[in-house]
Amino acid sequence: MIYLDNAASSGKKPDAVYEAVARALRECSGNPGRSGHAASLAAGKVVSDTRIRCARLFGVRDASRICFTSNATMALNMAIFGVVRPGAHIITSSLEHNSVSRPLEQLRSLGTELTVLPASLDTGVDPDDVRAALRPDTALIVMTHVSNVTGTVNDILSIGRIATESGIPFLVDAAQSAGSRDIDVNRDHIDLLAFPGHKGLFGPQGTGGLYVREGISLRPLIMGGTGSFSEQPEQPERMPDRLESGTLNVPGLAGLGEGIRFLLEGKSGGKDRSIKEDGINERSIKEDSIKEESIIERSIKKEGISKVSIKEESNKERSSEKGSIKNTEIREDNTMVRQIWEKEALFRARLYEGLSEIPGIRIYAPGPGHDAGCVLSFTLEGMESAEMAAELDAGFGIAVRAGLHCAPYAHKLLGTLGSGGTVRVSPDYFNEMSEIEAFLDAVRLIRDDNV
Repeated sequence: MIYLDNAASSGKKPDAVYEAVARALRECSGNPGRSGHAASLAAGKVVSDTRIRCARLFGVRDASRICFTSNATMALNMAIFGVVRPGAHIITSSLEHNSVSRPLEQLRSLGTELTVLPASLDTGVDPDDVRAALRPDTALIVMTHVSNVTGTVNDILSIGRIATESGIPFLVDAAQSAGSRDIDVNRDHIDLLAFPGHKGLFGPQGTGGLYVREGISLRPLIMGGTGSFSEQPEQPERMPDRLESGTLNVPGLAGLGEGIRFLLEGKSGGKDRSIKEDGINERSIKEDSIKEESIIERSIKKEGISKVSIKEESNKERSSEKGSIKNTEIREDNTMVRQIWEKEALFRARLYEGLSEIPGIRIYAPGPGHDAGCVLSFTLEGMESAEMAAELDAGFGIAVRAGLHCAPYAHKLLGTLGSGGTVRVSPDYFNEMSEIEAFLDAVRLIRDDNV
């Protein structure tokens, strides 16, 4: 199969991901943070290592501010319902996935007011429109980073600055950008970052996470089963315990950790640098290894864990950071993300060029010269999108996705909401240009057969 549906879930993972999942199933069957035996400590170390790698990838200075979820949808719901109370005002965009739009509609039914800003296909939401939409009762700005339908990129840096200046939490949906675009929560003024594990981070399905800036305390959606502060009747305040109820997906997080290690390989050489070197608060290691206080101290001594405490910058400090960084800029030491971004940009350019040459094809994506993610949608005149996808699959062994892609706002913007949506093609780093050419050849043949 030629797999070009990576916007839904990455089709191929680094070999280390598969190996880590199998190893965790065999060797880490203990419940992380609950017991003092070796199997529990091994599971806790898997969770801790993955949490620290997530922190390093996203520029998070305190790894305990990252909680793990089963997917980005769960993370978005936790953030939205955890911050907003009925009756407040929320600003969002017309590009959102229904993991954002459905929670917002639920809040709207309870009295919350929404401002849904129009987006340009080429450049996304105008930051000036965000500023103009601000109100005294605005409680949240939530935007996708990259559209899962068109690949349109929102200027999260400029929007994040506006949010910081206004003292409003900024939630970013990184479902289509985590792993393929450089994200630094401090530089980009991100207060809440929702990310999936199974797409650009190359982890297994059933993994994801939410970053919560220090100073923001979310109301938890799910409570109990933290393994910590068991004497308290209320959910703990401490992160990540507050948002991690129940047993975590240790095999999945083991795989996610190796997927992120692959992304960090360009700057770590496949070996994790010391925590002190990266300036990441190590408090989460001991909390994940085991959460009952008397046994925590034993595990710290056993593992040789040291304490590092680095305080997060204040809003004022964050708002004064340099303003010349563009969304396409990548930290110099994040070389693997750069390689992925550059390779995917070549794929996307060839797809746009090749599809543009086929009569009857209409492309829904930013045009040449505009920043875009490696996601592109199209339709063929006189043919249902679902039929096109079925023919690509059955006749050519090519996997794409057709339909509305769980993003009705975006399809309403494109004018495809009532016509069956679009065909979406989304390669990633593990594809090859020969597969892109095979896809274009297949579309030409299908078009010629249906003229």
